[in-house]
Amino acid sequence: MLCQPNKKQKKLIASDYYKAAMIFQHAPPRQQKRAITLAKKSMNMGYVKAKWLYMAAIDRALLASGEKQKFGTQFKVLKNNKEVR
Repeated sequence: MLCQPNKKQKKLIASDYYKAAMIFQHAPPRQQKRAITLAKKSMNMGYVKAKWLYMAAIDRALLASGEKQKFGTQFKVLKNNKEVR
């Protein structure tokens, strides 16, 4: 299982959930929703970086389902311009 503590840890910490969320955010669309859950858990545990990842995971899942993104975190860079998808 991906989110299990190592032998030295007794429980998972916020950064563990963040790292797992980052992996799932870059997974195929069917698995991307897991990133939202993991990032939210990390964010609720006080991990500041998880807030952006939570928003990015939501945007990526929305785009994958053909909807518009909510937070504008996903974009492509075209030569000298930034184009929001």
